[in-house]
Amino acid sequence: MLQAIRSRVGSWIVKILFAFLILSFAVWGIGDIFRDQPQGRTVAEVADTEISIEALDRAFRGELSRLQQVLGPQLDAQTAISMGVLDQALRGLVVDALYAAYSEEIGLSASNELVAEQVRRQPVFEDPVTGQFDRERFLAILGRSGMSEAGYIDLLRRDLARQWIAGSFRRAAEAPDVLAEALFRHRRETRQAAVVRFAAADQGPVAEPTDQDLAAFHEANPDRFTAPEYRTMTVVSLTAAEMAAEIAIDDDRLRDEYESRRGFFDSPERRAFRQVVVQDRETAETIAEAARGGADLAGAVEQAGASAEVIPLDLGPRDSLPFDELGEAGFALEPGGVSAPVETPFGWHVMTVTEIVEGGTQPFEAVRDRIEQDLKQERALDVVFEMANQLEDALAGGASLEEAADSLGLPVTTTPPMARDGSVRGDAPTPDLPARDQVLSTAFAEDPGVPSRLTETDSGDFFILRVDQVIEPQVRPLDEVRDAVAEAWRAERRQERAAELAAQADERLALGADPADVAADLGGTASAPPTLRRDGSPAGEASADSVGLPPAGVTALFEMARNEARAIDTPDGHLGMRLEAITTPEPSAEAEAFEQVAEGVSGSLGQDLEQQFVETLRARYGVTINQTAIQDYYNRSG
Repeated sequence: MLQAIRSRVGSWIVKILFAFLILSFAVWGIGDIFRDQPQGRTVAEVADTEISIEALDRAFRGELSRLQQVLGPQLDAQTAISMGVLDQALRGLVVDALYAAYSEEIGLSASNELVAEQVRRQPVFEDPVTGQFDRERFLAILGRSGMSEAGYIDLLRRDLARQWIAGSFRRAAEAPDVLAEALFRHRRETRQAAVVRFAAADQGPVAEPTDQDLAAFHEANPDRFTAPEYRTMTVVSLTAAEMAAEIAIDDDRLRDEYESRRGFFDSPERRAFRQVVVQDRETAETIAEAARGGADLAGAVEQAGASAEVIPLDLGPRDSLPFDELGEAGFALEPGGVSAPVETPFGWHVMTVTEIVEGGTQPFEAVRDRIEQDLKQERALDVVFEMANQLEDALAGGASLEEAADSLGLPVTTTPPMARDGSVRGDAPTPDLPARDQVLSTAFAEDPGVPSRLTETDSGDFFILRVDQVIEPQVRPLDEVRDAVAEAWRAERRQERAAELAAQADERLALGADPADVAADLGGTASAPPTLRRDGSPAGEASADSVGLPPAGVTALFEMARNEARAIDTPDGHLGMRLEAITTPEPSAEAEAFEQVAEGVSGSLGQDLEQQFVETLRARYGVTINQTAIQDYYNRSG
């Protein structure tokens, strides 16, 4: 029930946050996008500026919304706070206030003309038809976001000042040529190796282990043959889907619900149009007259000698048209009709109807099953919530978990020994547990013998469990895992043989032997990996038969001297490797790549300078944070 309530509220929160998100993009995504704020408890003071809890919460919710678009809606506020998102939002507000204080001190402020120009350039405020700034759209977006025009203008003015100040650091932090060139050569250096590979799997049969071999290997590697911790548990679940299957809704109730929801089942009439927009009425009337005479709209424009584009308007209800005048005229036309010229702020419109889809109301019979399912689910959630309270009352009264479940007719599941990953010990069947991952996570966090707290699942159901037995991790007896021990012993012998061969190859490669000859003599495979960079990526296109190096091989390759050889362990064997060539490019030969490196270095230096500047401002103006107020607010709000 609680989950259902959250899901309904969440949809409105998402809509509000989305409106805020639009405004954040409109001002370059800068931290505090909502300084036009109501008065509230102060959580931070910067110079003479107070930051209220409302401002912090809006900034935090905006950051949370952006993260949810990337990570999914399952990211909740408490998790985001634990990830440091709230601290990040507060830092953004503090930095904005520091820049504002400094801008005011030095008298740096954008002129009205510049601010107005910046507003007009924001794509979010442009009319989708004309591509021009639309003041009505501008005011509507601000209104939906709860921001006044004066507040937005002040925000933009301050952000422009911050951009100018921060930009000065980026311009001043140009990377010295010697630093950029050294870093470029380091990053772009490439190396080529000759390799002889020895796969452990190719080493053929090995001698069978004796009983003494197996016993020694089993004793030396206990972690490889240890059973995980297992737990048995008793689980009582309250599932809305099961409750819903037993709920009956009478026909009168369904019809009452249908009437109360009738608006949801109404579909308005929809129309599609083609239109032209010209700037004078006389031309519009000429176009309309030609269209009524049988010409299509493009031909009518041509007959009128006008220069106007025919604009299609897709199927939509009346209120989808941008102006009431267009809706009134367009929805009064007969099929194929041509409107009289209609004036709007954009000019004179002439419209023709291209398609009409009649509106109507879905009949009760068509939506009966959907209404019934909705009502069953709602009632089932209420029943689950009520029974959850009754179950807790019964347990508080001294009843055992089984007794409490039996008194309410709830199913009880007793599990075989289960590991944290859901696997079952032995051949026992895997039980069907609701929200299995949540149940197991709870079971492995509880002490045995005591019922857990009643836990709500992500789907709005509930469960409670008791851990009945804990079976500690233990090394499986040799007789139980003899085959696995034997195979692991053989695999280790094959790895040892591959290592011995790689060491021999390494010695011969160091003396300058041909890799193909070494491979032929020792039973390995010679290969030439692609020319590699430090991150292991190939420099240029790799041939179809080339095989890369494991991370340990790449690291070794860039530590070696030319013609040096090394033996390298790999996940599936060993290899002998000799460094054949080192190529260090010159910046002049790769101008574009060098420019990217130089820009990256300059950017990093600029960020460092800006951070130092911010710290100087903090010392200059003083920053006070009221952590108690922040903690109290978020502890109460959850």
